[in-house]
Amino acid sequence: MFKPTYPTPDTYTPTASAPVPVAAAAPAPSAVQQRTVPAARSGIASVVRSRPAAGLVGGTAIALVVGAVAVSMLLAVALTALALTVSAVVLLLLVRMARQEFQQR
Repeated sequence: MFKPTYPTPDTYTPTASAPVPVAAAAPAPSAVQQRTVPAARSGIASVVRSRPAAGLVGGTAIALVVGAVAVSMLLAVALTALALTVSAVVLLLLVRMARQEFQQR
């Protein structure tokens, strides 16, 4: 479905696994090679170039999602701390009550 397209190499041309002798190096190119640009670009970059507001809205949406995740994590930490605090107070009261029971007997 999605196949990556790789640009043609500018300077390096892969050869067979046999080493190339120094004297048999490839001659310098006589003409400057022209790079080909695809006729139609696709993807996020083209959308942002054609409609900058779409990039702003997308960036804002990503920031809102990241913010929501951060807030939910902080809320989870706060709820855990509250639960531990209440548990500690209840445990402390139970220990004090148990000490008083043993001291009376």
